[in-house]
Amino acid sequence: MLYAQDDQKVPIVEILYGTIQKEGAKQAVSKYYELKRSDQDLYDFSFSELNRLGLRLISENNTSEAIEIFRLNLKIFPEKVTAHNNLADALVKAEKKEIARNYYLKGLEKLNAIDPIDSTIYQSYYDYGTRQISIIDELNTTASSDLNYRAYVGGIPAGNWDVDQVIAFKKNNNLGSVNYLQENFYNAPVPLFVENEFESNSPDLVSGFVKGVYRDHKDQQISTLSNQWDSEQWDDQFPEFIKQAVSHDGEPYYMPITFQWNPIWYRKDIFDSLNLSVPDTWEELMIVSEKLHEHGIKAFTVSGKGWQPPLARWFTILSLRIHGPEFFESFMSGKISWEDPRIVEVFEHWKLMFDRHVLDTASASNNWTDAVQDLASGKAAMWNIGEWLFEFSPIHNQMKNFGVFPMPVINPEIESAEILHLYGIHKLKASDTNTNADKFLRHMASANIQESNHKLLKYRIPANKNSWNNLNEIQKEELEYLEKVRHFVPLFEFNTHPEIAQAALDEFLYFWQHPNESMEVMERMEALRKKIYPDN
Repeated sequence: MLYAQDDQKVPIVEILYGTIQKEGAKQAVSKYYELKRSDQDLYDFSFSELNRLGLRLISENNTSEAIEIFRLNLKIFPEKVTAHNNLADALVKAEKKEIARNYYLKGLEKLNAIDPIDSTIYQSYYDYGTRQISIIDELNTTASSDLNYRAYVGGIPAGNWDVDQVIAFKKNNNLGSVNYLQENFYNAPVPLFVENEFESNSPDLVSGFVKGVYRDHKDQQISTLSNQWDSEQWDDQFPEFIKQAVSHDGEPYYMPITFQWNPIWYRKDIFDSLNLSVPDTWEELMIVSEKLHEHGIKAFTVSGKGWQPPLARWFTILSLRIHGPEFFESFMSGKISWEDPRIVEVFEHWKLMFDRHVLDTASASNNWTDAVQDLASGKAAMWNIGEWLFEFSPIHNQMKNFGVFPMPVINPEIESAEILHLYGIHKLKASDTNTNADKFLRHMASANIQESNHKLLKYRIPANKNSWNNLNEIQKEELEYLEKVRHFVPLFEFNTHPEIAQAALDEFLYFWQHPNESMEVMERMEALRKKIYPDN
């Protein structure tokens, strides 16, 4: 269920998605025009709403329906570069590459007509459009190919880097064709499309985040990389904590490229000015937050509107600190009830954070830009988020003001565990005889290739420890801590059944706005868990 933000218009996504499920996309388009005529003031008809709906449909592999919605969005908002690009992306997925190419070109025309425009924004859109055209022109995306690779990347710069590696690999190894399709994780909070790739079993390689929902495919679709790990002597290249993070039952199923820890980022200058120390315990975190509140500073910011995954970081880290990783992973697998007393305890701690001014309900209305601006301006002192925080201005110009620390201890008897975002590649069993797949894994695992990733993206640490020559001081501090951690878990939305993840993000937002209604949240989520996991 999608909830309206308090005192705001109802998201049109809620209505149109239901219409698509029952009657199809064409009827949803008619419904859009009907509601716009009759209820203009009730619903949110903004560009972002239709765009979000189209991206959700793409994530669910409903490509034809997504194309209809993206066409509608382009018709309503013809000057939006993103409207052209997202329609083109959907057309590529539908294997209508030449039509898609025209939309990418039209998007570039619209981009060049925008005046004035921030140079960073211009370059980002320009790079994306030209890169997508180069994929169509330089990579033969036919089903019969020497290498079939599905790349799921985190952001446009990462996507550009990935394409460069594929094109270089194709040329250096004299491959006749590479079937390459790229999608951006940042377009949809829950990566339903990755699950579809494993079930189709058609690619040789699938890149993305590690572990989580992939555990269900390791015996059927995903190949173990034990042989490559031994033959390539990857134990000498990847640190032990990375190998542990990419393994199931001691066996590696994933070739890591880069990683990002999810610590608490804090403004050192604010802490210094108020004579605050980094908290080591739960009670110390409460005290620090209350002192910040007394001085008119929000302890933590967060994004809830439009991009909800950061809300789930709190549920994950509280679960890890109170009950430990073994409990949490069992819960993520659907084996434990949402109404279990231990989950109730997690929500009780979470509610206490609102009562003691660690968190505030108003932050739920923040979009990503609002949250970043809170931290950059000093309106907030902390954020529980991954390193991609620094991929966006104005934060990346303020590195000297920031430090990191792990979420403080709650239960001292629990072993340390952290959220780690690992980017890398799975090899599917269907490719076991494809030597090009093994060659590509070796290529992407090498120190010089991973160092080139760090040079471009900066705020992701290469998995290959021979690429750690140019890390910044914060990354060195992170590594010192991470090498002592025994357990790692992936992002919540990548770590459970996609339908549960999608619903939970909405429910976490609802809880953030209504901290006294946790029992209702748990009741709704438990009903869904029973539907998804009836045998449990």
